[in-house]
Amino acid sequence: MRNNLDSYRAFSAGKLEIVRNKIDKDLEIVEKNIENLEDKKNNTLEKISQIEDIIENKIEKKIGRNPSKNNSDTSGDIFVLIFYPICCYIGYNYVEGFDSIIGSIIIGFVIFIFGLPIAIFVLTTVFGVFVTIFGISLFKKEENYKENYNKMFNSEKRKIYKGKNKNLESQIKRLEKNISELDDKYYFLQNLKKELPSLIRRARQREKTAKIAAFDKKTRDASDIVRKDLVRAVRDKKNWKCPYCNMKKNFSLHQTDHIHPVSKGGLAVPENMIPICKQCNQNKKALTLRVFCRKYGFNFNEVCERLEQQGKDI
Repeated sequence: MRNNLDSYRAFSAGKLEIVRNKIDKDLEIVEKNIENLEDKKNNTLEKISQIEDIIENKIEKKIGRNPSKNNSDTSGDIFVLIFYPICCYIGYNYVEGFDSIIGSIIIGFVIFIFGLPIAIFVLTTVFGVFVTIFGISLFKKEENYKENYNKMFNSEKRKIYKGKNKNLESQIKRLEKNISELDDKYYFLQNLKKELPSLIRRARQREKTAKIAAFDKKTRDASDIVRKDLVRAVRDKKNWKCPYCNMKKNFSLHQTDHIHPVSKGGLAVPENMIPICKQCNQNKKALTLRVFCRKYGFNFNEVCERLEQQGKDI
C-alpha cells in the first residue's frame, strides 16, 4: 500500500477495485496495530513511573521531602479550611436573612465563590512581599535541595536502568515514532477511501479513451495500406474526376476519405474508402455522405451511383 495518493491516479480500474475491496481490512489492521502500540507505550510508561516512584521514595528517605513540595501539598487545603468558615461567619453575622446555620452555610458558599479571586490576589501580593524580604534564603535552600535531589536521582536511575530497564526511554521514543507513522497511514487510507470512487471513474474513462485511440490507430494504419491500393487502381490520373463534386481535379492533390466516417464506426476497407479532391475532403470531415451532399448541394443519388460504379458499399 503506497502512502502517496498521486501514485494511485495511474492505476487501472481493475487494480483500484482490488484496493477498494481490501481497504476496509487495511484500515482495521492499522487501527489494531495503533492500539497495540499504544498499550505497549502505556505499559512502558507505567514501568518508568514505578521506577521513578521507587527512586523518589528512596531519595526522600535519605534527604527528606522538598520543602516547597511539602508546603504546596497542604497550603491549598489549609486556605480552604480557613477561608470558607470565615465566609460563613460573615454571612451569619452581617447578611440579613441568613442568621441560621443552614443559611450561613449557603451564603458563606456564595461569598466564598465571589471572594476567592480577591483573596487569592491579596495572598499573592502578601506572598510576593514576603518572598522579596525573606525569600532569598528559602530559594537557596530549595535550590540546594533540587541540586542534591537531581544528582541522587540520576545516580539511582543509572543503577536501576541497567539490564532489562536500560532501553525503556528509547523504547518510548521508538513506539511514539511508530504510532505517528501508523497515524499518518490511517489518515491516508481514510482519504484514499473517499477518493477511490472518483479515481475509478477516471481510470475507466481513461481506459475507454485508450481503446478508442487504439482502434483509431489500427484504422489509420489499415487506411495507409488501402490508400496505396486505391491510388494504384486509378488508371487515368490525368482525367480524374472527384466522385463527390464530379469535377476534374489534379489527382496528385487528392485525399482519401472514409465514405462512412471512422468516428461513426466506418472501417478502413476498400469498400468504404475513396480518393476525393482536397476541397471535398475538407468540407466533408466527419459528416455522413447524405448530410454532406445536402449541405453542399450535391445530388445524393448521383454521388451514390458514381461510388457504386467504383465498387463501393453505400
